[in-house]
Amino acid sequence: MKKLGRRTYVCVCCLPKTPNTFIYSDPDDGFWLGVFPAAKGIDGLSRWTFDSFPENAMEDASYASWPSGETFLVYPDASPSWRYLQLLNGYQNGEKWRMLADAGGPVAAELERLAVRYDVQQALHKKDGDFKGLIADTLEVLNR
Repeated sequence: MKKLGRRTYVCVCCLPKTPNTFIYSDPDDGFWLGVFPAAKGIDGLSRWTFDSFPENAMEDASYASWPSGETFLVYPDASPSWRYLQLLNGYQNGEKWRMLADAGGPVAAELERLAVRYDVQQALHKKDGDFKGLIADTLEVLNR
């Protein structure tokens, strides 16, 4: 799509179950979602809503048949959820990834090798158990 001058985004909403930013999601899912587009050369992540609150969001995060937390990442009082903070941390590290990759050199080569580990099929099924090792390795390269 880039050859055609178009942008490509990955989108999460009610699916996939993981990685995602539901109330019950693993906190590391948000970081993974934020970094994944940079690791794969995708332009960004689209999440369908940020602050669409159910009637009593502070008491019950569910809305109809959707998973709890699906409709918001911040609370009605504007305080951020841990899900939002993890996603933001991932976005920020994803942008750092892009800058370092664009600069070239040895770090860019390490990021290229690391990008292979950002595998959608493994993430959808959590075949590696969790993202802790991948996140630690990502941060080690990005913060060197």
